[in-house]
Amino acid sequence: MSKQHRVMFLLRRLDLNDGVSSHLDTLCGELASRGHAAMILSGPVSGQETMAERLERLRSATERIDAVNSHGLFRSLLPAGLKAARAFKPTVIHAHGLSASALGRVLSWISGAPLVTTSHVLIDQPRRSQRVKAGLLARMMPSDRMIAISSALQSYFADTLGVRSSRIDLIPNGIRSDDYTIPTPSQRSAAREAFGLTAEALVCVLPGRLDRTKGHHIAVEAIRRLGKERPVVCLFPGSGDGADEIIRHALVTDRDRERFRFLGQLPNLRAVFQAADVLLLPSHNEGFALVVVEAMLSGCVPVRTPSAGASDQIEDGVGGFIVPFADPTALADRIERLFDPDLRHRLADAAHARARREFTADVMTVRTLRTYDMAIVAGAGR
Repeated sequence: MSKQHRVMFLLRRLDLNDGVSSHLDTLCGELASRGHAAMILSGPVSGQETMAERLERLRSATERIDAVNSHGLFRSLLPAGLKAARAFKPTVIHAHGLSASALGRVLSWISGAPLVTTSHVLIDQPRRSQRVKAGLLARMMPSDRMIAISSALQSYFADTLGVRSSRIDLIPNGIRSDDYTIPTPSQRSAAREAFGLTAEALVCVLPGRLDRTKGHHIAVEAIRRLGKERPVVCLFPGSGDGADEIIRHALVTDRDRERFRFLGQLPNLRAVFQAADVLLLPSHNEGFALVVVEAMLSGCVPVRTPSAGASDQIEDGVGGFIVPFADPTALADRIERLFDPDLRHRLADAAHARARREFTADVMTVRTLRTYDMAIVAGAGR
C-alpha cells in the first residue's frame, strides 16, 4: 500500500479551461479522498470567469495554490517554489510539462523530494529546435519517473527524447465515472430541448478550444458533404483566439446556421453529451484528449484522428472510428454510417464499456501512487 504522500504540482501556467487543469481537478480530488496532501505552484492562472467551480474544487482538494503572475520560469517561479517547498515539505514533486520539469529538477535537488514528470502534448513533426530542447531537458535534468498519458507519448519519450523505457510509466488520464453517465430518455429529451434539437437529429459535438489545430474546419466540411436530407447538427462548445475565423467559415448559408451551433465556453459538458450521439475530434495534435473519455462514458460514439491517445481509446470499427488527418471525406463517411441506429448503439456500448474499464479516476490514481512510490525508491538511490 502506498504511503501518505505530500505532492507538489508544478505548472508554467494554470489554464482552467484546458485538459491539464481537468486532470489536476480529478487527481487532486482523488488524492485528498485517500488522505494524501497536495499543493499547486503555477505561473499565471486564467479561465476563472468561466471555470470558477473547477478553481474552487482545486482549492478544496489542496492545501494551497501558489500562483505567480509571471511567465518567468526561474526568475519568478523558482524563488516561490523554494519558499513553498520549505513550508509544504513535499514527499514528491510532480511537474506537468517538460519546461516545468526543469524547475522541478532544481527543487528536487534542493528539497530531496523525487521528481515525477507528466507531459500532456505530443507535437506532431516538431521543429528540430523543439526536439533538441526537449531532448536536452530530458537528458540533462532527468526525472526519477516519467508518466506518459498515451502510448504515443510513451514512444516519443523513449525514441525521440532518449528516456530509458524502464523509467516511463503509461498512465492514461481518467475521470470520475459517475461524473459522466449514459443519460436516461428523460435526460436526453431535456438536454435536446435545452439546445433546441429535435429527437430525430443526429447530433455531433466537437468540444474544445476554437483554433485550427482542433479541426473545426474539417468537421464543417465533412458535414457539408452529407446529403441535404440528412438531419444532422454539430455543437461546438468552447472559445479561443480562432473563434472569429472558424465561425465565419462555418456560418455561410442559412442551412449552415441550422447545422452548426457555437455554444461558447461551458463550465462542463454533461448536458452537451447527454444531447449528443457522436463525438468528433479531427484535431492535429493531442496528448490524450480526455474529452473523448467523457463522451464515451456518456454514450457517444467517438470519431477522431490518429493523434496521440487514439489507439489507447478506440479499437477502430469496434468502439468508434479513427479517421485520417485533414480528410473531411473520410469523416463524412463515418458520420454517414452512424445514421444506422443499430451500428451507432453497438459502437457506443463498446466505447462505454472500454472507458469504464480503463479510464476511471480510480485506475489512474492507483497507478499514479505506484509511480510516486517507485520515484521515491529511485530518488533514494541517486
